[in-house]
Amino acid sequence: MGGAMDLVTSGSKVIVIMEHLTKKGGHKILEQCSLPLTGYRVVSQLITDMAVFSFKHNDIFLTDIAKGYSLEDVRAATGCEFNVVDNLKTF
Repeated sequence: MGGAMDLVTSGSKVIVIMEHLTKKGGHKILEQCSLPLTGYRVVSQLITDMAVFSFKHNDIFLTDIAKGYSLEDVRAATGCEFNVVDNLKTF
């Protein structure tokens, strides 16, 4: 099998790397997942082609933005609310 369940239940840091939008330009990062969950609130960090988010205490924090994108671009491309860290970086 894939081993995803082993990873999310191991207590290790879970980092998800994915494209920010669907191929049709829709949101992939949503307020609530519409698919079956492998684990609940186990992701520590999410890295996309547009931004990097960290998850702490049920809150999402934008920590980095890719060059060529603005905060407004990331907000428009993200299907949920998030906080922005004071020392926002670019990559």
